[in-house]
Amino acid sequence: MEYTIRFRNNSNFCLAGVLHSPVEHSNAGIIFLHGFAGKKDENGLFPYAANILSQNGYHALRFDFAGAGESQGDYLQSTLKSQKNDFLSAVDFFIKRCSLNKVGVIGFSLGATIALLGYNRRIKAMALWSPA
Repeated sequence: MEYTIRFRNNSNFCLAGVLHSPVEHSNAGIIFLHGFAGKKDENGLFPYAANILSQNGYHALRFDFAGAGESQGDYLQSTLKSQKNDFLSAVDFFIKRCSLNKVGVIGFSLGATIALLGYNRRIKAMALWSPA
């Protein structure tokens, strides 16, 4: 199942995303972090991977950082810190929305750097694709 979602970051911008949910309830999920000037689709790579994950029992969340894609904000004002905060807002939203106790992250390019910057005890696994 695939749902369009919206949630707020700590600057009160509305961030746009897509939530992929497995047929049966799961307490594990993966967040995707796109690269520099990218979007939640990351040229088809993220939807493909998110669908495979949801078919195998994981929730998956793809979202646009503030100012990117369909999210509010100005991408020119984006910083490593603001993207890290967007990521942490996504973790908060994802855990609450899907009742998760296991969260992993896949970061692509600059998204890999953001994953490392935002790493905390709530993140149980991390994959860094083409890290910047």
